Amino acid sequence: MHRRTAIIEHGDTRNGGALGVPLNDIAMAALERLQGKHETSVFAFRGNPLRSANMRAWRKALNRSGITDFRWHDLRPAWASWLR
Repeated sequence: MHRRTAIIEHGDTRNGGALGVPLNDIAMAALERLQGKHETSVFAFRGNPLRSANMRAWRKALNRSGITDFRWHDLRPAWASWLR
């Protein structure tokens, strides 16, 4: 948190290397609100760490919004622009 960087571990990126992702003020505020809700994980639900974002609630939100061909990679251009 003090470095304002999220670390994606070795093996979890497309090329297998580690990656440091700088966090802006909005991301830091979101993480600070979540801090302490679970002992080891940032994202948890009912006391259990989330292992996937592809859950029923996510799929239902996509369906309600009319998005039929969503791919996680689709978020990359928006994320990169917002980060910049």
